[in-house]
Amino acid sequence: MKYRAVNYYTILVYIFKFAFLLIIPVMQQIISNIFENESKTIAIVPIILVALVFLWGYLEYKAMGYSNEEGFFTLKKGIFIKKESRLKHSCIHSAQLKRTILCAIFKGTKLELYTPARNRESNNIHLIINKNEAIDVLNTIFNFKNEKIISKAKASRILLMSASWSNPIVSALIAIPFVKRAGVILGQEVNQRLYSTFDKTFKLLELGIPPAVTTLTYIIIVAFLVALFLHFFKYINFTTISNDEHIKTTRGFVNYREKVVRKSSINAIIIRQTLLMRVFNLYSAYIYTAGSSKDKSDHNLLFATMKKKELFPLMKEALGVEFDVKMGLRPKVNSIRNFILLPLLSLILMIILIIAFIGDLWYKKIISLFIIFLSFLTFLILIVRYEAYRTSGVTLTNDLVVVNGYRMMSLYSVYVPKNKIQNVNLNQNIFQRRSNTCNFRISIYSEKRKYFECKHLNYNNIKQFVINL
Repeated sequence: MKYRAVNYYTILVYIFKFAFLLIIPVMQQIISNIFENESKTIAIVPIILVALVFLWGYLEYKAMGYSNEEGFFTLKKGIFIKKESRLKHSCIHSAQLKRTILCAIFKGTKLELYTPARNRESNNIHLIINKNEAIDVLNTIFNFKNEKIISKAKASRILLMSASWSNPIVSALIAIPFVKRAGVILGQEVNQRLYSTFDKTFKLLELGIPPAVTTLTYIIIVAFLVALFLHFFKYINFTTISNDEHIKTTRGFVNYREKVVRKSSINAIIIRQTLLMRVFNLYSAYIYTAGSSKDKSDHNLLFATMKKKELFPLMKEALGVEFDVKMGLRPKVNSIRNFILLPLLSLILMIILIIAFIGDLWYKKIISLFIIFLSFLTFLILIVRYEAYRTSGVTLTNDLVVVNGYRMMSLYSVYVPKNKIQNVNLNQNIFQRRSNTCNFRISIYSEKRKYFECKHLNYNNIKQFVINL
């Protein structure tokens, strides 16, 4: 078997991995300066360590090689402990190409091949090879004939997705005015109760707190703006491509990513909606597969943010299945109390605490301000729970099991092929036994053994539903 060399950028990758060793000579230099020790031995240590790190990276590069022949992809690596991974092409469920600016300078691309073998990243293959070689590898593993562009998101849509995708943005917009108000209380009102009894040092502190809190507010605003634009450049040029065998997504402006997934390996399709997206009636679609390493869910994005009337036709064109279905079983009308009771009681308790802490004392103002902030977050949770009550349900089609539910601050609709369901659970707590309701949960085979749940359904109806699966 003939092995091909990997890209030179691999040397830098290993150098970066062991760069932390360079802290040793730095610490030695600090110690020598403290004790005024000009030892030549200490002076030569940094040179030796730098040389060893570069030598290690070079030896790892020389020990690594790959082969892509006869329906198998093989990777060998290791200096002292030799390792060889051999993957059959048909067992590779998905693959990904990653290219950063630094990697592109060396004309390299990071190739990642994923399989459903266990739940460990070590069972997947990661290596950096030349761009054209990486494309050739994918061409031998996947069939790219008759590809069709299903969707290409506009820059305005990606910007909208970046602004509406995350619930913490809503929390930050709420937190900023409370941070400002806390600065006013500490900087001005506390002066009358506390600082006036001390010397001028505390007077300077009183003058310094409001600018400091204002600076903190600006830092929060700038941090979220930076996150917004990083997210924007991460997903700019997002394109979804499909043929009969696979789905491919490409994205990125500075850092380019291309992901290919076999349709047969897709275990679930999920449509997700955050609270801010709910306001604008927007949705995002994702796919779940086994063996996608430690990728976050946003890396499994299938379609960027859009309205349902645009999303469903595109999903049908890409996957060949009808997704626009009506809910069959839904929670009873009186089940609304089960959805909103806990956040509603929490909100009432916070209002009582706010009233209890009304007063001129500075610490009461700080505590009441903090409780008001928590009450706003609780109110958001209450809204999510109410929307979850309105949208929750399960239904059964010829091909799919559809579950509408919620998780944390997000709503979702998940579409699971019947043959991909690994487990079905009906859970009842002591209160649900009295009302004859239960929580319906289905599990799929994915990287973290995902499950999806619909709460407070009629027990007798959902039991018959499970029998019909």
